[in-house]
Amino acid sequence: MNRYYISKGLTGLCFVCLFLCQANLLWALSPGVDNPSPSKVKGIKAHLFQHKIFYVSTYGNDDNNGTLAKPFKTLQRALYEVSPGDIILIRGGIYDINVEVNVSGKPDEPVIIKSYPGEKAVFDGSNYDPSVSVKFRITGSWLIVKDIEVRNGPSDGILLTQGASYNVLENVVVHGNYFAGIELENGAHHNLIRNCDSFENFDYGPSKGEHADGFGVKFSVGPGNRLIGCRAWSNSDDGFDLWDAGAPVVIEYCWAWENGYDIWGVGAAFQGDGNGFKLGPGSPTVHHCMAWNNARRGFDFNDATQVQYIYNNTSYKNALHGFKFGLNHHVLRNNLSFLDGANKLDSKVDDKFNSWNTPPGVTVTIKDFVSLDDAKARGPRKKGGGLPNTEFLQLRHDSDLIDAGIDVGLPFYGSAPDLGARESY
Repeated sequence: MNRYYISKGLTGLCFVCLFLCQANLLWALSPGVDNPSPSKVKGIKAHLFQHKIFYVSTYGNDDNNGTLAKPFKTLQRALYEVSPGDIILIRGGIYDINVEVNVSGKPDEPVIIKSYPGEKAVFDGSNYDPSVSVKFRITGSWLIVKDIEVRNGPSDGILLTQGASYNVLENVVVHGNYFAGIELENGAHHNLIRNCDSFENFDYGPSKGEHADGFGVKFSVGPGNRLIGCRAWSNSDDGFDLWDAGAPVVIEYCWAWENGYDIWGVGAAFQGDGNGFKLGPGSPTVHHCMAWNNARRGFDFNDATQVQYIYNNTSYKNALHGFKFGLNHHVLRNNLSFLDGANKLDSKVDDKFNSWNTPPGVTVTIKDFVSLDDAKARGPRKKGGGLPNTEFLQLRHDSDLIDAGIDVGLPFYGSAPDLGARESY
């Protein structure tokens, strides 16, 4: 099979410059994912023309050579051709969800898989029977997967497994899948899930909604997995679930709402748990996250005995509990609970400087917030994929919750951290 070398043409050159620079900067700037030193990100100009761009299109043919004029028809075919540093651009359209991404890049030469600029590639599993466990499956390492949609799979939407590592999923949308929208398991380590949305996943079979989470990091993952700026809503089970993770996971600046409600009409047999953030073993850290209007709890320790670190989170109007923690000395600092069901914290929990503690000795009222309208929080993301701009649960400048926390080693403005997820400045 012929490979397509980008050796001429300004358009090809610009694509290579853009994506290679983006790939290396992504790792250099992303916190906490064992980033390679900037000194190791080298040689881009020297080998610029050795890297290749392959194209995939619904009107392509897998007997083509993968050029823009003669694209492949399937992502699987393009994956057969790539080497470290190569790029796959997928034209807009609907593709089969049954993909096995088992190739790998290198620390300074990741393989990039993304939608063609200005278009959206959608991987769909609607035609599969629920008994067929197909999914968008990633087992490789040093990959960047961006700007795609994965929907209606008969199992997980996207699964990172078998030691998949040092991968980035960014600006990915997953919904309508039978199990988790995005799942990490079985030794997956040092993966970054950033600015992804997962919603309306539902296991409609005998389990009646008990297992479909927005994001799952479960079943013996390795260290270093991190979720940043992700949103999970209207999933049948939980927004974020770390059951049996077994290694530290970091979740930061993520939002979860209205999980665990029977929007599918199952009735009394519905089994969804309905937690915004359901944690687990491995000493996870959760900070600057928000959970609201979930069917049960905002933040739940999930019966884990290893210490969990819960900093600067906001829980609002979760039906059963805002925060439920017990069995060990879990550390809670600078968290805010408002209009939740009663918090449930046993005597072993190390909770100080939260909205229910003295200190800080505050009373939370509606007057502490700029807005309790979540419409913009549910809306489109910012250009580039960041969380939407919204005043939802933002503290008013005259609130006594500002500077009422204690320094836990995370960035803050003013003399001390504010309570909750929305630091004022």
